[in-house]
Amino acid sequence: NLGAAFSDLDMVQSLPLLAWALVLGLAFKRVPDRIVGFAKDPLVSFVMLTLVVHTVAVALIFGTETGDDHSLLRYMPHLIVFGSVPLYILIAKLVKNMRLFVAICVAVAGTNLLSISYWHSNAGKDVPVSWWPATYQEIFQPQPEVVDAVMNAMRLQKSANPDAMETLLVIPSWLQEVAIFYLGDHFIVVPQIDPGSTEEKIVRAKIGNGALSKFKVVPHWVLHEASQAPVSVPGYERIQIPVHRRRPDDGTRPELTRHTFYQQREVGFISLYKRLE
Repeated sequence: NLGAAFSDLDMVQSLPLLAWALVLGLAFKRVPDRIVGFAKDPLVSFVMLTLVVHTVAVALIFGTETGDDHSLLRYMPHLIVFGSVPLYILIAKLVKNMRLFVAICVAVAGTNLLSISYWHSNAGKDVPVSWWPATYQEIFQPQPEVVDAVMNAMRLQKSANPDAMETLLVIPSWLQEVAIFYLGDHFIVVPQIDPGSTEEKIVRAKIGNGALSKFKVVPHWVLHEASQAPVSVPGYERIQIPVHRRRPDDGTRPELTRHTFYQQREVGFISLYKRLE
């Protein structure tokens, strides 16, 4: 878990390990006496201590995420911001020319060439020379999201009565919150509650049998995000919506370690099933 944390910090350029190795090696060779002053710098010691303590704590308490062993950087956003600051301070002790110093810092921050992840990536995807173009495209030139395509397809094919609240089943179940947020004003998102379970008893006590019975119907729509969606379902028409992100399933902006930026080519499909009348 600790290794995953440092690996992911390297990938997001907050802790470019290769750059650290090069700069430290150069510092020990040229100005070894300044290393002591660098280590005693209050800002440097504070950031490095925070980095070590917080990374170890998150690794011990939370571990890693998914089968790819991503670290949980959502608990360490401050390290993304401040993690590289000590490196720039060390570079400043080596490079006195301001223009050269700025150029080196931009090169370290703006490219992946000085991170181990660029040369040996275990991310299962290509690592570009720089993440900056894709990152800023998300801000200044955002591309259509698959959630928008799903909503448009459902609105276009909704029943003739626009006021009718049709039911929607979402697979996998943890996507229900996203469906409620984006589609809850037009569709009733069916909760996946096991019959006879404790959860069903709690829901029945809260909303009553009448309201609960509205969910126990054959859904008008099924949104199936998983890759193993069936080719055909009896009584339903299947609509395939192309996906241009490697992980479009939660509708959020690209996460720190996944870099799920928009791809020009199709990387998969989301299946939308409409019940035949």
